[in-house]
Amino acid sequence: MKNKAFYYLTFSLFVLLSFIYVPFAFGQQGLNITTFPARQEFIIEPGETKGIAVAFHNRSLHPLLGTLGTVDFIVKGDNNSPIFLDKAEINTRYAAASWIKLPYTNISIPGQDRVIIYANVTAPEDALPGGHYASIYFETTPVSAPEGDQRVTAITQRINALIYITIPGDYEENAGISHLKANIFQEFGPVDTETRIVNNGDTHIQPQGEILIKNTLGKTIQTEKLEERNIFPKAISVFKNTLGQKWMIGRYKLIVNATYGENDNPLSASKYVYIFPWKVVLVILLALAIILIIGKSIYKKTIQKEQRLEEEIDKEKKEIEELKQQINKRN
Repeated sequence: MKNKAFYYLTFSLFVLLSFIYVPFAFGQQGLNITTFPARQEFIIEPGETKGIAVAFHNRSLHPLLGTLGTVDFIVKGDNNSPIFLDKAEINTRYAAASWIKLPYTNISIPGQDRVIIYANVTAPEDALPGGHYASIYFETTPVSAPEGDQRVTAITQRINALIYITIPGDYEENAGISHLKANIFQEFGPVDTETRIVNNGDTHIQPQGEILIKNTLGKTIQTEKLEERNIFPKAISVFKNTLGQKWMIGRYKLIVNATYGENDNPLSASKYVYIFPWKVVLVILLALAIILIIGKSIYKKTIQKEQRLEEEIDKEKKEIEELKQQINKRN
């Protein structure tokens, strides 16, 4: 009897702990993983092999099981976010995932620990010059929930370490400012700007430069650096800046001066904006008009009053003269 009671007690505790632990494990798994470095960039010759290292850090308290893999990515549009491609979507012009050889595919990362992956990158002999982009990823393997248990939802997460590869050679660097956006007319400063730079070349670029604003007299009143950011081939990046202060009036000129690429190719654009606080000016003019009208009215009334006083004085003088004449006649 004692053995049977002990068995039932042990089994009950096990079931209870499993109900507590399993949801907690599922809730934690895949939520606390980081990678370092998040991005690597290097140059490699066709046929050359280079070794790289990527660390995956498990910040949770529980071990994580998962798989390693490689995938190509591109960046499209202006959101500057990588799009990871399936094999059927691969654009061979920029692909590089097949160049990366991993030491293994299945790993376990202990809790509060990290695993360093040492991989080799071999560029094919016929690799096209320019940029090629891939990622080494770690994807968690969800723990299997007990059969029939609907309360547990498995969570998986993939974290990517981005690899930027440049093959030297004759590749095109071609970028331009497609748009310098700002309100042409506004009542107050400062001026919000958007500089859209499009990369039509064969590799990623990182423009270096500034945007400035000049007043009507041609004096520079403020300069700001453009944010350092990679722009991928066939992608657009938007750089936002704010220039000037609240109280501004007149015509102002926005100027972008930047360079990109190995040869410091120039990027430039300019735009005029007009700032005039018309509501404030209108209120001031209305106030001046009211003051002028009131002043004119007061002045007119003052003149009229003085004229009436002069008329009354003249009338009294005449009456006095008449009285004098009457007195003289009586005498």
